[in-house]
Amino acid sequence: MNVVGQDIRPCPECGGERVEGDVTGNVTVTPRGKSSLFSGVTLEALVCTECGYTSLYVIEPLVFTPERRYKGG
Repeated sequence: MNVVGQDIRPCPECGGERVEGDVTGNVTVTPRGKSSLFSGVTLEALVCTECGYTSLYVIEPLVFTPERRYKGG
């Protein structure tokens, strides 16, 4: 992992240890009000080993900037 693995802080819910994980399956992340053409966005996860709290991170968040978004409806 390249984004998450730089600095893993304790779980914001319980303070437990968190580990990195890959997200697989059909997950669609789409900017609100935009087309669903962002289904190819890669996600990474941090999962708490104590309570199961999970945080998802988009690997390339710049695709959500106005310059890189799909302009269609």
